[in-house]
Amino acid sequence: MGACMFHTTGYGKTVREAYNDARDEASFENGHQDGYSGDIQTCHDGYALVDLKPGDDVDDVYEAIGEGDAYNGKYFKKWGKCAAIDNGNGTFDFIGWGAC
Repeated sequence: MGACMFHTTGYGKTVREAYNDARDEASFENGHQDGYSGDIQTCHDGYALVDLKPGDDVDDVYEAIGEGDAYNGKYFKKWGKCAAIDNGNGTFDFIGWGAC
């Protein structure tokens, strides 16, 4: 099977709450399948918080991960963790590779 990039937003007071929110929403949209939707619910290893480099935004993180590069010393691969970015307002962006 392949891998697809995803970028989704979760809402919560903590990154864990936001991650669970994003996974629940993806499960709802994809029919609660556990398999190859290419979305966040196929990231079985959770998330890793990343700090944005000065001058970067979430698009820079997406681009680095999409090219297979590390972002701030962390690699993100299919079946592994996704990147979590704290937006500071109760939202977190999650970027990674989902199985599809």
